[in-house]
Amino acid sequence: MNTPLISIIMACYNQAAYISEAIDSLLCQTFHNWEAIIIDDGSTDNMKSVLQPYLDRDSRIIYIRQDNQGPSCARNNGVKHSRGKYILPFDSDDILSPTYIEKGVTFLEEHPDYTLFCCRVKKFGATNKIFDICYTDYKQELLKNQLVVSSIFRRTDFDRVGGFDEKFLTGIEDWDFFVRLLYHSGKVKQSQEILFHYRIRKNSRNRIEKTKKRFHRHILLQKTFRKIHGVFRESS
Repeated sequence: MNTPLISIIMACYNQAAYISEAIDSLLCQTFHNWEAIIIDDGSTDNMKSVLQPYLDRDSRIIYIRQDNQGPSCARNNGVKHSRGKYILPFDSDDILSPTYIEKGVTFLEEHPDYTLFCCRVKKFGATNKIFDICYTDYKQELLKNQLVVSSIFRRTDFDRVGGFDEKFLTGIEDWDFFVRLLYHSGKVKQSQEILFHYRIRKNSRNRIEKTKKRFHRHILLQKTFRKIHGVFRESS
């Protein structure tokens, strides 16, 4: 079996209604040397039965079930079982444009001095509009997350920073991860093409937890400055 160049990490919990669209967008990629590690985070719906036809016909798709432990643990577990040089976290209700992986992998292969590849994003579902999120620089990233979790980066860098912090259970784990990943002048390439589609649902995790993210923002900022800049003393 050929070693995949990129591993797509899909952490999912009760997403049986949407995961087929996400996987179909993977199967339509113009880049084919990938594997998809699906971590079922203790779903109680018919996730496995929806996935079974894909598992039966495409050996690149791997299914692993775990007890419910949250997205950080699920993503870390997926990376642990992955073989790719590059990592792409991919939520199971979102959609990739056909050329996203090809353009991301090609860019990072040709630019080893860059840490991360991302793109412009469009929301769809309950809201249909361009996602006004754009990476400017690291200082601004400290104040507000400017990246979506479905960005492409190297496995070596993931290991270097220790993956996602499993203490974050409320949807802010991606921001914390990017702050650590890009420290020490990590360079970001943001394509101006819309290559990623971010689903918005009326009762989706990304809407329910918006208030929680605001509440916990100061906690992340304190942690960031304490660990990276030494501004705050460690609490006793």
